[in-house]
Amino acid sequence: MIVFCKSNCTRGTIVSSKLRILFFIIVSAGLITFVISFNSNNPRAVNSEKGVSEEDVNRLIGEYIKNNPQEILDSLTQYQITKQREEEENAAKNVIDKLDELQNNPLDPVVGNPEGDVTIVEFFDYTCGYCKKIMPYIAEIIKEDPNVKVVFKEIPILGPNAIIAAKASIAVYQIAPEKYFEFHTKLMSKRITSKASVLEEATALGIDAKQVEERMESDEVINIILKSKELAESIGVRGTPAIVIGETLFPGAIDLETFRKQIAQERAKNK
Repeated sequence: MIVFCKSNCTRGTIVSSKLRILFFIIVSAGLITFVISFNSNNPRAVNSEKGVSEEDVNRLIGEYIKNNPQEILDSLTQYQITKQREEEENAAKNVIDKLDELQNNPLDPVVGNPEGDVTIVEFFDYTCGYCKKIMPYIAEIIKEDPNVKVVFKEIPILGPNAIIAAKASIAVYQIAPEKYFEFHTKLMSKRITSKASVLEEATALGIDAKQVEERMESDEVINIILKSKELAESIGVRGTPAIVIGETLFPGAIDLETFRKQIAQERAKNK
């Protein structure tokens, strides 16, 4: 199942270039009959080996747009509805197909109860504003619900500092897993400006910054990030944050009550 957020969602919508292409298709489809009719009744077109001239077509397009604006808008709206429905169906299937990879990759940082009956997976970026916004909600869920497992998947998509933070976070998890969540919380609460600023947080927690820096550049750490990005793309995630609760994908920020409600629904399904 996929639930599309209505606000605060970084997931991409149909881009303007696609809208322009779609608009052209709609107009072109509507013009077929019109152009044929024009071609058969216009002496200038009938007597020309080229048929309807470019000038004629441009004029016809202008007239069609002017005379049928609602038809064009209705077609575009229906197209968007159909595409969203297709995306929902595909994403729901892909989440189920990838559920084990989402929930049980031994290389991913895990917080909460590793044997919990409901698993939350968060795809995030340390420089993402909405990721920072939902961080307290996740912390509250971990605190109040001892039977929830939370899996963190770094997909740094917003620039070099995001990549630095993601690599450092995974390195910390490998070196001192018991301090991972505290480190994660620290990074989420600050503006990432440089590698030095990230390593300072490791040092403050008693973690060897030099060891973290060395581990950050390991093939293993880099591959974990690449795999998370591939997994995100495979289930239709196009931005951060993206939350998977049980089998349900939320491609965007959600509030605390939505977390609680979905956890309860997933728990009820498991009974």
